[in-house]
Amino acid sequence: GLGIAVLAVALLARQRSAARKLIESSGVDLLASTSRTYARRVLAVYLALTVGAFLLIWAAGLGPLPAMEHALAAVSTGGFSSFDTSMGGKLPPLVPYAVILASLLGAVSLPTYYAAWRRGPRAPRADYELRALLVACAVGGLVLSLWLAARGMGLAHAVHNGLLLVVSAQSTAGFTTLAPAQMDNVTKAILILAMCVGGSAGSTAGGMKLFRVLILARLARLVIRRSALPEHAVAEVRLGGQ
Repeated sequence: GLGIAVLAVALLARQRSAARKLIESSGVDLLASTSRTYARRVLAVYLALTVGAFLLIWAAGLGPLPAMEHALAAVSTGGFSSFDTSMGGKLPPLVPYAVILASLLGAVSLPTYYAAWRRGPRAPRADYELRALLVACAVGGLVLSLWLAARGMGLAHAVHNGLLLVVSAQSTAGFTTLAPAQMDNVTKAILILAMCVGGSAGSTAGGMKLFRVLILARLARLVIRRSALPEHAVAEVRLGGQ
């Protein structure tokens, strides 16, 4: 998806307005003077995330080669593990958390990282998609953890599986701590819903993207508001002040 976006920007380089609309993501303007500059910035962010994920997973207890394999799969939200049991086998206890955290970082809009580097920590705090991503992971993880606990799984084990499974699904990475055959239909439904929504626009995650879900929510709110407004009142959908 990232490669397609950069290619499209290059094709639209002469159409400044179209390129601007395509590049702008999560309220962050990353439009450079040329598409080549834009591509370099995105590539720099992606490489920095990959190196950081490799160091994190290596420090968590995996050897250098499997750490690099999982870093590449996590940041790209590909989810492919070199282990038969993915994150559910006998691994150092911090490894699943490091891998899923790297997947979550890949689901954050890449322009947000560039904005944070240029403008400081205030930029991520202003990213409404990032806030929505964290809320979706927290709520989904809580719901799934409670469901697994209600079905007889120990509380600590339920929280471990519920949180990691939902974050992995929300980022559309697909790493798993439980075999699909062990999941009941409700668990699968929760994970399918998280995968359908996906991560932030401008990230490596799939799904509808939180940006579109937030717009749909604002549209629904606007429809309700209009029922109580005068016939000629002007009401617009606004998201992030735009």
